[in-house]
Amino acid sequence: IFFRFFPNPYPEMIAAPRQSILSRPIRKNAPLRNTENIDVEYEHSQARLHAKQQRYQEQEDYRRRCLEGTREEKVHLQEERRQEMQEAVTWKSSRKLQEKAHDKTVVDRSMQRQEYCQDAEKSAEAQKREYLKSVMEENKRLAEERRREADRRKVADQERERQEVSFWDRTPRSFR
Repeated sequence: IFFRFFPNPYPEMIAAPRQSILSRPIRKNAPLRNTENIDVEYEHSQARLHAKQQRYQEQEDYRRRCLEGTREEKVHLQEERRQEMQEAVTWKSSRKLQEKAHDKTVVDRSMQRQEYCQDAEKSAEAQKREYLKSVMEENKRLAEERRREADRRKVADQERERQEVSFWDRTPRSFR
């Protein structure tokens, strides 16, 4: 409509019109139904229809009793509602008790888990301390052994040197 009054100076920049859903091709042949299951499908649809009609009939009967029912029917309906409300209250209170019990068990389990984790950490720390202590003692023992071995070698070297003839003992005194 706009370009009817104002000619478009750039016709190549106009986008092509969108495809319409109405221009889709129509299927010539409808999908074939499974003829073996037609009876079963019919029975299911009849059962659904019957259940729906029964629900509508029950609702209509309930409305009739509420609006046009006798005194006994209205008292009976009130008693039914009172019982339903009482059941709802008892269910709600039992549900609250169950939730409290569940929350308590969850808290107890988490506390047990926390205690278990703390005990595990303490035992791991104690084991680590024991291990490091044993490593330290082993290192001390090895260092002491090395020191003793060095002392033994030193004493043995001194003894050997004493027994050997010195170079200076073999040289004349004039070179000293």
